[in-house]
Amino acid sequence: MGEQAKRGGEQGVNGEWYKGGQFLPNSTYTVKGQQNGTKGQGKARKVEIAPYIWDVAPEGKRSIWTKVAGIVARYNRESNSLEYAGNAKTLAYYGMTETQARDLIARWNAGERWTDR
Repeated sequence: MGEQAKRGGEQGVNGEWYKGGQFLPNSTYTVKGQQNGTKGQGKARKVEIAPYIWDVAPEGKRSIWTKVAGIVARYNRESNSLEYAGNAKTLAYYGMTETQARDLIARWNAGERWTDR
């Protein structure tokens, strides 16, 4: 861990003022409050494609599961399939028609896991 500013505050090596207890920079190039922006970059993010199954989405694709499950579809554990469970208000909120929702559910039940964005 880095060094902390003394009680009452002090100037850091970068010339900026730090309140007492704040961590001091160890470089003259450090800009107060700036993030380095490297966290999570370059890593593909996994999304759920079926119950407890996660995978990285192909370029330009979106998981059918995350688009419909729990929104306009209910998962039936016994048959391992999705069932339509939407209503007009939910469909309108998500900008989807009942036909589109039923089509996505049928595609997921047939084994597809991805749809275009």
